[in-house]
Amino acid sequence: MRAKLRLFVTGHSAQSARAIKNLEEALAHRLEGCDFEVIDVLERLDVAEAYDVLATPTLVRVEPKPSRRVTGDLSDAEAVIEALGLSGS
Repeated sequence: MRAKLRLFVTGHSAQSARAIKNLEEALAHRLEGCDFEVIDVLERLDVAEAYDVLATPTLVRVEPKPSRRVTGDLSDAEAVIEALGLSGS
């Protein structure tokens, strides 16, 4: 099963841009089989509330269940992969 990820960010801040860049790099080099979507909480607060996102950036593994999450700029790709339970992917 392909992993599905949602990255919650706030607007076009430097921190949001860094998290998106770091996730794209991790996907390109380590997580090729993952799909991801970026959700701006300023535009989609309803989705952020549905996922109980309290801080941004937050990356949520939606599939496979159960969900897992990582908060921060995602700069440590190995830690992100481990925290999401994707090291075996």
